[in-house]
Amino acid sequence: MRRTNQCTPPSTCTSDQQDCEFSPWSVWSDCTRSCGGGQRYNTRSITTDAAANGIGCQGSKEAVASCNTHPCQVALDCEYADWSPWGACTQSCDGGQQVRSRSIARYASRGGRPCSPDVLEEMGTCNTHPCSAGTPQRVDCTWTLWSEWAACSATCGGGLSSRSHGVMMEAINGGRPCEGVFKDIRNCTDMPCEVDARDCQWAQWNSWSTCSKSCSGHQTRTREIGVQALNLGKLCQGPAQEMRSCLNGDSGCEDVASGSVDCQLSPWTQWSVCSQSCSGGQRET
Repeated sequence: MRRTNQCTPPSTCTSDQQDCEFSPWSVWSDCTRSCGGGQRYNTRSITTDAAANGIGCQGSKEAVASCNTHPCQVALDCEYADWSPWGACTQSCDGGQQVRSRSIARYASRGGRPCSPDVLEEMGTCNTHPCSAGTPQRVDCTWTLWSEWAACSATCGGGLSSRSHGVMMEAINGGRPCEGVFKDIRNCTDMPCEVDARDCQWAQWNSWSTCSKSCSGHQTRTREIGVQALNLGKLCQGPAQEMRSCLNGDSGCEDVASGSVDCQLSPWTQWSVCSQSCSGGQRET
């Protein structure tokens, strides 16, 4: 906290006397606590200093006051609800089980302690007395053993095999019923089936084309593959196109021995795409 006090001015002060003056007090600040006792502040400043032997300001420039002194609300701890009554017993004799549960009645608030880790449901034993001779006993359903796997339905290409079992004893007196499947199926072969090999076969030759020139020309003929090879069968061998000369040296043609030009073949084309992706195919050029 800051304070002011009067002091003796020097002898050189002028005759224009002026007393010190404070500004009005500021608005009170917010309280530092909402309950249990806090503090609030307000301030003022000197607007005019004392001059020429004027009276100096007396008092503090800051004030403090208590606030919100009422007691805070009590913290509320977490609480469990009471246990529910025990449920029905699963057996009338020879020992059964029963369940009871509870919930959280009130969660922690206002800074209270949370519930300690604990169970919300518990299981207990009941009707542990032995069954009398006249009391029917519960019997659960039972299965027979699985049969042997049956023969595969195919020798290649993905066959199936199955096995089965049945109910040996039905549930009685509230026993548990059988659960599951009566028949089980599995793959028994993934071996690909073999197919007989097939050799490639040429189709018949097409007719010869017309002669390309009246003198010293040529003509061609072609053939196609009639049957493609399969499963590593023999491939076709030989040309798919033939060429021969025609009308060479006929009486109607002049003798052009000097400066004559012989026939020339172009370069081979690129190979075509293979006719098969596996087991042997063919391509042409």
